[in-house]
Amino acid sequence: MSREMSSSPAIFPEDSLSTRSNELWCGIPRPLAYYFLASISFWVCCLSLILFWRLVQHRPNPYNSIFMQAPLARDLWCYHVQFLSLHTRDFFTFRGMEMFPYPAGSAWPYALFHNVLPQFHSIPFIGLTFLAVAGLGASFVKALTRLGVGTLKAILIAVAGFLLMYPFLFVWTTGNIEIVLFLVLGCGTLAFVNEKYWLAAILIGFGASMKLYPFVLLGLFLPVRRYKEMLAAIVTFAVSFVSGLWLMCPDIGFSWKMNQFDVKVIRIDYMQTFLLPQSEADHSI
Repeated sequence: MSREMSSSPAIFPEDSLSTRSNELWCGIPRPLAYYFLASISFWVCCLSLILFWRLVQHRPNPYNSIFMQAPLARDLWCYHVQFLSLHTRDFFTFRGMEMFPYPAGSAWPYALFHNVLPQFHSIPFIGLTFLAVAGLGASFVKALTRLGVGTLKAILIAVAGFLLMYPFLFVWTTGNIEIVLFLVLGCGTLAFVNEKYWLAAILIGFGASMKLYPFVLLGLFLPVRRYKEMLAAIVTFAVSFVSGLWLMCPDIGFSWKMNQFDVKVIRIDYMQTFLLPQSEADHSI
């Protein structure tokens, strides 16, 4: 950018949104203040409705609690029997439970908690992912202190943001694999911001092999013209996806066919069907 452009008041006014977004409001960056205001408002609305339904109308589940009425880490352990037959054709044998419905790359983190840490898989799942989130929180605190926020206040902001973030509560109580994807993409985004483009590409590519939507993050590489890294992300996706198919069953063609069938079944039976016990999570605002 030329010196003339960087100093032009018409293009970069002193009171521009980008400048004001970094200002502190009562010691808190304005975007965070707006977030807290919105989040607290939604929590008040949510809890007020639940209390009204519970205490006044005496409605049953799912109207009387923010928690799903299911055992802890249900989304994790419901595939445990299936993963006991990992890397065999029996992996795709129906046993009366929900079949593994995720893209093939997701088999790797599930195998970690079911086959590498099989006896108490929900405990390391919650523990390890909690520590990883705490690590991201520590980076967040460090970034806030650079903006001039005091250390104690930065810690309180991070903790408050953590407590108000309902998805964390949801993924740990249900054992949902989205927490692993969040950590992969969160670290990938941080790597990109810190100009570690190859690492960012690998993490984004692996994330896309777990759930396809992370592919949109490849758009980050376009403005900086990092086309080799974009290709690396695509290669990482392909390797992770194919190796995930192989992990489920060494016959990759059979694994692909059965995995796609399971994804189709789960889409019809769960995603496109209203299920009252899951309505507070899958079908509600």
